Amino acid sequence: SDVSSSDLDPPSAARAAVLAALRPPTTLHFHGGRHDIDAASEAILVRQIAEVLAQEHVRFAFGMLACTGDVLLAEQLLAAGVTLGIIMPYRDDGSDAALEPPELVARRRAVLARAASVIEATEEQDLGDGSQLDYADMIAMGLARMRADHLRGDCFQLSLASGSQGKKEAKKEGGDDRAAAAWGATGGRVSTIEVPP
Repeated sequence: SDVSSSDLDPPSAARAAVLAALRPPTTLHFHGGRHDIDAASEAILVRQIAEVLAQEHVRFAFGMLACTGDVLLAEQLLAAGVTLGIIMPYRDDGSDAALEPPELVARRRAVLARAASVIEATEEQDLGDGSQLDYADMIAMGLARMRADHLRGDCFQLSLASGSQGKKEAKKEGGDDRAAAAWGATGGRVSTIEVPP
């Protein structure tokens, strides 16, 4: 016959649209570091987080809500329609609420109310040494990888990182560098957003 196989190929735009629709969703581990973020920096970070999420096909995310960065990432993930799984590092008895700004406590509660799942890593209270944060982070990383494996999709870590001084402080309390190192040590892809000084 006079019809070649190239004549039957769909246009490249149509082929790309079909393949994009069939692509498995991406799963994300989010980590906000262990440093404070002011309002001006938050506005910058919101734009940068949105840019990363616009480039990825994220449908599921796992992480903690231990700091402002975690809460900010979780809020942006929810705004993007991502199904969120939160790992609590210790039993939430409300005692930490008195030590934190009321606005952050309210934001954390709002995220918890919208999360698809909330898992307590331990039944203990906050021991204050950071090991519970590291442990909960490892659980969140494992859950993200398991979900990605189940879906046969991509998985990466989105991490907020500060300068070298912030990283030295973070090592004492469950560090942003340790979370990224643990993820990267197993060959995981890490997307890092630098927190403005």
